[in-house]
Amino acid sequence: MLQSRSKVESKLTTDTWLGKPSDLVPMLQFVEKMATVSPPERNMSGLSFIWDIVNGTLLPGLVDDHDFGQQQIDASKDKVVECITTAETRMEDVYNKSNISSAAQTTHSTCRTDEEVERDNMTTLCNDLSDFVTTENFPTIESPAEVEALRPILKRYKNLAITFAEKDGACNSSTTVHDTKVEECNGAQSQFEEDFCLYRDALLAVDSDYTTCNTRDNSSHQSLVQELQGKVINWKAEYKAIKKILCYLNVWLYDDNTSTVNTAETCKTDEIDTTAMDIAYPTLPDAKVINVAPVAEYPGSADWTDRYDGLDSPHNEIIIDCVDLD
Repeated sequence: MLQSRSKVESKLTTDTWLGKPSDLVPMLQFVEKMATVSPPERNMSGLSFIWDIVNGTLLPGLVDDHDFGQQQIDASKDKVVECITTAETRMEDVYNKSNISSAAQTTHSTCRTDEEVERDNMTTLCNDLSDFVTTENFPTIESPAEVEALRPILKRYKNLAITFAEKDGACNSSTTVHDTKVEECNGAQSQFEEDFCLYRDALLAVDSDYTTCNTRDNSSHQSLVQELQGKVINWKAEYKAIKKILCYLNVWLYDDNTSTVNTAETCKTDEIDTTAMDIAYPTLPDAKVINVAPVAEYPGSADWTDRYDGLDSPHNEIIIDCVDLD
């Protein structure tokens, strides 16, 4: 309102009112004094000039100041809402990463179960080979060997060789299958741990950013509320003075009759409704609570491998450390 008032400082040249256009209290006192006299002592030209100042500049300026204050507090609430909305939007990505991590955990768990099956099969077949080698009776070949005695021995060795080849092949094949499955499951574990780290990072980032902007914007909002509460007191005082001045001038100037004599008694006693200068303080939404407990334990923390305890064939060492990914 100061800018609006400064625009009219240089306009006032009447000998009737020698104060500043922004001096509402002295101006009101001057106008009230005019109520005690009649034209020509009541200078209608000077009062008309005051009317132009008050109605054309001071009141619109005051209304603009009030409206700007209302816009400020509404925009301040919008910032708080924007902080929450941004967090909620980003949480959609967090939920997606959480689902990806959960799916990867299931894939890893299933793989370790399959790995256990392949390990048992490998153990059975390779133990069978070992038992065959250690317990089978391999006939002795005398030296020098006799042809007749050698024939049944070699036939026996031929059958043993066939059996050995079958058992050895089964052991080697099951070992290859098992080792391939271990490599696959290690990859699944690595993917699970990496996906969990990405989920953790996203969740902690949203929580940190939301906490920062929520604290900042709420603090800024409360400071603005206190500032506006002080301004409203001044606005109401100015509004009341302006309305009283206009009340007198409306009575004296409405018919452009300089001979009108009216003391405008009601202007002294009428209560001025100043609710137009009230600020509607918006209710802020409740703060959002972001739960970071699900990522308290993570690959690289002390108790992370506890979640592998229920697997049939867990890999007890982590492959991915979240701290290394930061």
